[in-house]
Amino acid sequence: MSQKAIREYSGKRMLTEYFTAKYPGTYKFGNMVLIDPKTDVETLSSKHKFLTEEKLVAKPDQLIKRRGKLGLVKLKASWDEAKAWVNERRDKEFKVGT
Repeated sequence: MSQKAIREYSGKRMLTEYFTAKYPGTYKFGNMVLIDPKTDVETLSSKHKFLTEEKLVAKPDQLIKRRGKLGLVKLKASWDEAKAWVNERRDKEFKVGT
């Protein structure tokens, strides 16, 4: 059996597509936005209204295990808190492991 690493965002997107095709109207994953180095964070909330209406979770999607223990997950954040958290860590290197 082959194994290939897959990003969380891509996996959730694929599962959403599969389940909504197989079971129309009965299955929905939560709202998601992938922020990459080219993403204009300042305009995201105008494109995705849920960012300002719901509590958010921010975390790197870089195939890192134990992100929570490493302090790489922001929970129950407002859009402004999540945006600041992402901008503090964006395009920066960090060491994982020993």
